[in-house]
Amino acid sequence: KFTLSDLQKHFHVSLNEAAKRLGICATAIKKVCRRLGITKWPYQKLKPIERRLQKLRSHHKVLHLAPPNVIQEIRTLEGTASNSQGERSSTSPQ
Repeated sequence: KFTLSDLQKHFHVSLNEAAKRLGICATAIKKVCRRLGITKWPYQKLKPIERRLQKLRSHHKVLHLAPPNVIQEIRTLEGTASNSQGERSSTSPQ
């Protein structure tokens, strides 16, 4: 049986890649996700957030010198990424 923690370790890769790494088919992962209340595999949502974070960090390698709005955007994106990794449907049973 897979737990939320088991799946979260793979949220940064595509569903098919996660299935390969876990040694099961994508359909089985989808069934586990539904059981855990995850409505959609988070990778597609996390990918643009991670790209934006990487871009901001690379342009402002010395974060303490970055403009306050850039630092705030980085913090916001990090929070969004963290929340998305544990995303569950509000209507699904826990």
